[in-house]
Amino acid sequence: MNFYLFCLSFFIGIFLRFILQDIFVPFIFIVSFVCAWFGFWILTKQKIYKIVFFCAVLLSVGVFCADHSLLKTSQFKNLEKTYVLLEGVVKAEPKMNDKGMQMQVEVLKVGSSTLFKKETILVGYEGYDSFVYGDTVKIGGVLELPKSFETEAGRTFNYPGYLAKDGIFFVIKKAKIERVGSVGGNFLISHLYGIKRIFVSKIESVLSSGDTALISGILLGSQDSISKNIKEDFRKSGLMHIMVLSGYNITVVGDAVSRFVNIWLSKFVSLGFGGFAIILFALLSGGGASTVRSTIMALIAIIGKISGREYDTFRTLVLVATMMVAWSPYTLLYDPSFHLSFLATAGMILLSKHIELKMVWIRFATLREIVATTLAVQIFVTPYFLWSMGSVSVISLASNILVLPIVPATMFFGFITGVSGFISTYLAFIPGFISHFLLLYTTAMAHFFASLPFAVWGL
Repeated sequence: MNFYLFCLSFFIGIFLRFILQDIFVPFIFIVSFVCAWFGFWILTKQKIYKIVFFCAVLLSVGVFCADHSLLKTSQFKNLEKTYVLLEGVVKAEPKMNDKGMQMQVEVLKVGSSTLFKKETILVGYEGYDSFVYGDTVKIGGVLELPKSFETEAGRTFNYPGYLAKDGIFFVIKKAKIERVGSVGGNFLISHLYGIKRIFVSKIESVLSSGDTALISGILLGSQDSISKNIKEDFRKSGLMHIMVLSGYNITVVGDAVSRFVNIWLSKFVSLGFGGFAIILFALLSGGGASTVRSTIMALIAIIGKISGREYDTFRTLVLVATMMVAWSPYTLLYDPSFHLSFLATAGMILLSKHIELKMVWIRFATLREIVATTLAVQIFVTPYFLWSMGSVSVISLASNILVLPIVPATMFFGFITGVSGFISTYLAFIPGFISHFLLLYTTAMAHFFASLPFAVWGL
């Protein structure tokens, strides 16, 4: 219990520093409180004073960590609303949207001056040119501070905080971009993204563009080419998690793979397959920072199932989450992927086994485990969806029970389609044909449940 109190104190310190505008007076109070309780501990030697003392110390450490993040300033602060000419390297895989594409660019030069310290900005481009990770580009545009915006559900999304977790403080919304080289970036990550692009192109040579977009979403978490109607059906039916790059996605999919394999092999071996699927997913997705965080949490859930020690596994989860927040304090408040990863993993660790024991009336063991896991995850993430999005899918349990069992098969045949494409397009048609019908079933289920008048309940 003391461990959780200490971690909570650290989180509260970060929370207070972000929320309170003037931290000087509260911080002086905290320091005085720490000194006073330290005195009581020395004088009385009672355990309660020792615990409160360490909680106060960790709260102060949280304040310091958050303060350190908030004190980071951009080298471009004097260039706000100024047209600039920059040169840099594409730092992450560009994302497509209906307005063009967005990419993170690590700036190396401003005009003819080389930056003493590299800084990343977010660049918007009204076009669909084939920019990739590692490209060296020249950029022209107006530097602006990101602004919070209102979501469709009426919630205010703190966009500056969301970008700040990745060290991004400025954006260029409509940039002119020219590629001048392609040797930048990390060698390993560059090749992983290259393999991903070739892999997707092999699938695209066999399946339709719609099927390719959907299988890319399920396998790689890429939603760039998925139509708005399909996304809306998946959101309303509570199936969006199977094609969103978050710990929620990876955890559920990894667990589904292990349960599918468990039909033929032992539980220990099947959980190993689940862990392998999670790592493969991370590698094919390019191994970005959010992917790494999500993968670590999903692997913790798998390890917890192998060990059978829920308490120790949950302590590990909390410790890893604390380390992630210490590394990037903005994550605590402004990273939905982190929140979903933590909640989904916690649900699997703490609840799924207990729910499964109450469902003995479901005779088929694999189905019972899928229902228990889905329900456990839903219990933990539903309040978050209500708070962040203002709505939740009330039929998600039913849709997940009907769709999740075939997700491992869909992933398997989709993966085999891509791999077979490296050998022969004709060879890839067989797994591609099976993938098509599995995807057809998935989209049909998503559309059916989304079309129900009571599918979504909102505040």
